[in-house]
Amino acid sequence: MSGFVAIVNTNGAPVDLTLLEHLTNSLRCRGPDQQKVWADGPVGLGHTLFRTTHEARYENQPASLDGMVWITGCIRVDGRRALIAELGLEKRLSLDTTPDSELVLHAYRTWGERCLDHLLGDFAFALWDGHKRQLFCARDRFGMRQLYHAQVGNSLVVSNSMYCMRQHPAISSELNDQA
Repeated sequence: MSGFVAIVNTNGAPVDLTLLEHLTNSLRCRGPDQQKVWADGPVGLGHTLFRTTHEARYENQPASLDGMVWITGCIRVDGRRALIAELGLEKRLSLDTTPDSELVLHAYRTWGERCLDHLLGDFAFALWDGHKRQLFCARDRFGMRQLYHAQVGNSLVVSNSMYCMRQHPAISSELNDQA
């Protein structure tokens, strides 16, 4: 049950690192094993890790393969061996040491947003594509993982924790009944 948060300022203003760290700290109960933030101008990602699988020992989110596409999330990928084979990476990736977030990054690199057609498991994630300057967020088909979002002024805030969302000073505690 790792925790994550993403902030994108649509007006191009730099992410407030103090706010990003505060929101990430609010997720500590979801991820006591590791905590990390990453920011680049108008985008910031925060993650707290709760190791629940063997390969999670190698998890280090927010994560990137190339410094341009970044991911943070609560991700458990099933059918890992089949996914690695489908990606044609059997010789490059170790089933035992490749974290699930890296598998999602490889799937996104190969299929873009259609990567969801190839992912099994339960997950919610936020992926920043620096090439497209676009935030791609998704959760598993059955909605096993929560994914909340709010547009506040010029900022989009995404998290898997309602508590984290409510820590943002511009987000109201009132729920949108219509949504």
